Amino acid sequence: MGIWKFGRMAGVSTLALFATLALFSTLALFACSSSSSNGTPGSLGGAGGSGATGGSGGTVAAGTPLTGATAITAGTDFACALLGDGTVRCWGQNDNGELASAVNDSSLHCTSITCSPPVAIAGVTGATAVAAGLGGACVVLADMTVSCWGDNTNGQLGNGSTTSSTTPVKVTGLTDVASISAGDQNMCALTTTGGVLCWGTNVNGQIGNGTITTALTATAPTGLGLTTWLSAGDQRACAVTAQSAVACWGDNNLGELGVGTSGNYSSMPVAVTGLPGAITAVSAGGFVTCALGTGGAVTCWGDNSAGELGTGATTPTLVPMAGDPVSGISTAAAISAGREGGNYVCALLADSTVKCWGDNSRGQLGNGSTTGSPTPVAVTGLTGVTAIAAGDYFACALLSGGAVKCWGDNSKAQLGDGTTTDSTKPVSVIVPSS
Repeated sequence: MGIWKFGRMAGVSTLALFATLALFSTLALFACSSSSSNGTPGSLGGAGGSGATGGSGGTVAAGTPLTGATAITAGTDFACALLGDGTVRCWGQNDNGELASAVNDSSLHCTSITCSPPVAIAGVTGATAVAAGLGGACVVLADMTVSCWGDNTNGQLGNGSTTSSTTPVKVTGLTDVASISAGDQNMCALTTTGGVLCWGTNVNGQIGNGTITTALTATAPTGLGLTTWLSAGDQRACAVTAQSAVACWGDNNLGELGVGTSGNYSSMPVAVTGLPGAITAVSAGGFVTCALGTGGAVTCWGDNSAGELGTGATTPTLVPMAGDPVSGISTAAAISAGREGGNYVCALLADSTVKCWGDNSRGQLGNGSTTGSPTPVAVTGLTGVTAIAAGDYFACALLSGGAVKCWGDNSKAQLGDGTTTDSTKPVSVIVPSS
């Protein structure tokens, strides 16, 4: 079993190998979840835009909406978009080098800690997937290797060191990666053959190798087997197995592992119990985990203090409740659970709209208010959505034409609209005119 201890110690890209999952791809989604899901944290999610005013926001800076995006991912306080030409642009918090070398560059509209507009990540070309986490991000490249940048305090860059980098560095030993997911200083990659490798902080067993020793290079979780979907969350990770079941490992402080207990952690993958049937995707968020069933229903477990289980109640559950799925969601195509303290979840529906539920203190439900909801509410004005990404207290949506809209907390410029004003409705990510 590996280590099972009590007491906590301190969200996309489509897989080429598993083309049948294409509908559900995201980036925490990795991600993906990020890039979620990507399996990475989950997947990724309308008024507003250039010259418009978001729900509680001010006037958006003049410029041209970002176009050409093919995938999105939301980190804790920043977001990134993968463009069709294989380049990556990121915006938001930058105090750990999340936006690579774009630090305090007025020509890029950057200060020492934020970049409001999308900034091109220098040195990244030929990217096929991107995942944003806490303090850094990673990309999968055309040669199926992985490069990461940002904070490396706990080895989350995967290059054998703890030296942070504002330029992308190669993750050691990865050569056949299909997708990637970024958690809270823990990163995981899914290979083209269905293997999983993780690296970074391991204080709660989130590497899954039976120890709590930091992994400076990519390390395989013990006994996981063939995997089709992967999501790294807040100090844990989860995977969909080849049998369409779910296994999770790492922190279980509030029942996030779905094994019927809490206040502990598992340093090896454990099977989630009580799932309603075959699962196609999973999203490991802050303190809640959600699974997407083959029919489009969503089931969540873990913390429910803000109604993030979506059942209409606020009572937590330590295992998935097969008879109590998220209320009113039966045609979900992708899911993305918010990071860390965000306490909310979003779902992309088959009709290309988005619904979210849970905490709404910064407008992260996107319905024009800051009132939380224990049942799903529609994000205002969003249509034609192809992917969603839930960050900490903000979320973003990728539209069918390649544009990106975001909503919620904007204190670190993570909405990308040229302001630092929160918006309770989606606003366009803007590339400044000058």
